[in-house]
Parts: sequence; C-alpha cells; structure tokens
Amino acid sequence: MNALQKLKFVVSKRESKYGKTSVPQRRVKLATRIDEQIALATAQMNGRGYEVMQSKTTVDKLTGERTTKEAAKRIKPWFWSDSAGKVNFEVQYGAMKLELSAGKNAVQVAGMKELIATLQLIKTAATAGELDSAIDAALAARKTKKAA
Repeated sequence: MNALQKLKFVVSKRESKYGKTSVPQRRVKLATRIDEQIALATAQMNGRGYEVMQSKTTVDKLTGERTTKEAAKRIKPWFWSDSAGKVNFEVQYGAMKLELSAGKNAVQVAGMKELIATLQLIKTAATAGELDSAIDAALAARKTKKAA
C-alpha cells in the first residue's frame, strides 16, 4: 500500500496527435488527396500512368498465417474534359463533393497546366483552413443523410 501512495493518480484522456480537435487532421487528409490529384494530372499530362502502392494484409484461413502484399491503390481523377475542351474538376473529401462556392461544386480551367496550378492553390487554401466550412458542411450533410 505504501508504494502506491507515492504515485499521483489523475483522470486523463489521450489526445490525438493533431491536438484536441480533428480539424487539422481533416486538413492533412484533404491536402494529401490533392497531392495525389496533382501527381495524377502531371502523369496524364506527360502521357504516363500513375499508381500509388499500399500494403494489404491477408490471413490464410487454413493456417492462420498473415501475409503482406503490395497492391495498387485506385485513385479516381477529380477532373474531366468537357465538350469545349475545358477541364473541369471538383474537390472531394472522401466520397463527398465539396461546395467551394455557393451552389457550385466544380471549377473550370483552360487546360492541364492550369489545373495543376489551381490544385496547388486549393491545397494552400485547404492547409490554411479556408475550406474548413465546406468540409464541415459536407460532413453535416452526410450525418443528416444517415439519420434519415
């Protein structure tokens, strides 16, 4: 008993590595996805393919042995060309499309070079916190869909 009395006991909760809120974590997630889109657009502009490898762990049902394999992660492009030859793109957070301007979900640019510059601009805005309200609105809409 005397050994435990020397210790200081407290009520505590472990915080995430991003702090008390998940807002910085959301910004990092969005910035990472924008980086993937920049790399995908750059590869398409240069006529190359783009793949991101990720580790997949599987368990053999008979032996219980775990094996890890590298597999290509599927990255869907956020951008497409319209009939006039302009490139349109939408910013997504997970499966949700972010509304960057009131009632408008896509941005139109002249070509692939301008797309890359615009994606870098949006990444800067995301890391600065300018898209936090759009992310919150998308998450709120998802929650109301689930409740209905």
